[in-house]
Amino acid sequence: MLRTFGSRGAWLATLLGLAPLVAACDSTSVQPAAAVAQPAPASETWASKAVKDAATAQTAFGRTALTDGVVTRDEYEKSVRALIACGKSRGQTISAVLHYGLYVFSAPGDDGNAAFQACVEGDIGKVQDIYYGQFTDPDNRGESVTSECLVRLGFLPHDYRFRQPTFDTDVDKILGAAPADSPAHQIYERCMYNPLDRPA
Repeated sequence: MLRTFGSRGAWLATLLGLAPLVAACDSTSVQPAAAVAQPAPASETWASKAVKDAATAQTAFGRTALTDGVVTRDEYEKSVRALIACGKSRGQTISAVLHYGLYVFSAPGDDGNAAFQACVEGDIGKVQDIYYGQFTDPDNRGESVTSECLVRLGFLPHDYRFRQPTFDTDVDKILGAAPADSPAHQIYERCMYNPLDRPA
């Protein structure tokens, strides 16, 4: 099972038809940026989580990127380059494609997946976790941010009110009834990656 940011990463994996990295065989597996993120508790800010993560960082890069409580775009881009370089050092090719302001990663086969998992486990993953949270949900409001985006773009009714667990069910019904290449799937994907419509 992919590590996810709440349940949203799991939905995104389903939406894009992604196989869990640990279960991939000879096809290329894709890892959404969302799937490496570990959510901050509701009572915690991304800044405080970053500072906490900095205390256990193993590299100078990790400590520098996390200690001030903010992961900048430049630091995020450096983490992407570091991830690709880490894969190369293990004899594997990890590719990164920019998608709605965040990166989607792919690695071919079991060996590529194993390299990806090993490379993302440390400071690289921590930095990407924080940036993903800051980019998609800076106030750490959770899935209501995604809900508001879906309402704004017409995926959900204009009078829709977010609540769980019915939000999950409501979204699944709409996605399940729509073809994979439909506007509904495109809107949902956009709201998963960039619910606030922020520039990269």
